[in-house]
Amino acid sequence: MKGSRWILLKNPENLKSKNNELQRLNDALKLNEPLAKAYYLKDELRLFWSHESKTAAESNIMSWIIKAEGSGVKMLIQFARTIRKQFKRILAYYDCPISSGILEGTNNKIKTLTKQAYGFRDNQYFKLKLLGLHRSKYQLTG
Repeated sequence: MKGSRWILLKNPENLKSKNNELQRLNDALKLNEPLAKAYYLKDELRLFWSHESKTAAESNIMSWIIKAEGSGVKMLIQFARTIRKQFKRILAYYDCPISSGILEGTNNKIKTLTKQAYGFRDNQYFKLKLLGLHRSKYQLTG
């Protein structure tokens, strides 16, 4: 099981054959049945985002909830209950498919820079550092 943690977090298509990751994954899943259930359910839940229609996604997530609640794994059951409670909000993605991922990443960078900024002597330098966060991606004006 040692060193299997990161392999379990990878998507199956990202496993590297040169590191024998697929075999290591299979060995880890054979050793621990609850872990195997969680791994396969994780992969199935990931498919939710790839559906073309809201109806197909709804069918997928309801099927997933039933499987997770019947898995016998306490953490999966709790997670399935949370998803059931937030069901309508999760499905709202299909009404308006936008993500706040880029915004969350930028906020995280700003928080990290703010922690590092304790040594900055003036606010102007801090502002320049903030503007420089995305200088390579975006053209700044003004």
